Amino acid sequence: MKNIRCYNCQYIMGVPDDTTETVCPKCGAKLRLAPPAAPRHEQMAPRAQAPQSPAPAPVQAGTQQPVPAPAPAPAAGNAAAMLFNPNIPSYFDGKLRHLIGLNIVCFLQLVFTLFIGTPWVIIKRKKWILKHTIVRGQRLKLTARGSQLIGCFIKWFFLTFFTVGIYALWIPIKYQQWYASHLEFDGDPIPPMELPKRQRKQMEKEAEKMRAQAQKEAEKAAKKAAKD
Repeated sequence: MKNIRCYNCQYIMGVPDDTTETVCPKCGAKLRLAPPAAPRHEQMAPRAQAPQSPAPAPVQAGTQQPVPAPAPAPAAGNAAAMLFNPNIPSYFDGKLRHLIGLNIVCFLQLVFTLFIGTPWVIIKRKKWILKHTIVRGQRLKLTARGSQLIGCFIKWFFLTFFTVGIYALWIPIKYQQWYASHLEFDGDPIPPMELPKRQRKQMEKEAEKMRAQAQKEAEKAAKKAAKD
């Protein structure tokens, strides 16, 4: 048996050593565990086939029989993979006052630059939207710059001109491809306890559904085993 810690509620539970997936009995979160490491004596190749001689195994006092070195025990709390939490909802936390201020700044920038700053305005709005977009506890960000977008606009304009407008059919696709290539996650995931109150309630409801579903599956498995 080994102890693991749930990434969602920090509950510590014991599971068999060969377990790779389990469900937290407290919050219902799905946990993925790293596969157990093979013992050292199983990982060693036979002496006749090994290109290098294996390290000698420790010998018990008073005997001549080598004792295989035990595999290191997994540390508590590090076995659960924290790459994805399906219980954390996605949401947008932008405020109206911030949007109004952004629209005023963008309008002034367009007026004073005679609409030459349109690419920079587009990037500024996109960055604000992505900054306040949280997907499964992870914020998004846009790494593109306005100078890169205006370069794309110039290239697409000439391609459209030389193809007599035919290339304009591909411009929306090219823009989305360029936009997606500059999307990244921003920083570390947001801990569940720091989520807004509304999202925490939604997460608790999802965890309750998963816990009830896991309990039903366990009952079905127990009934099936009793019949067999």
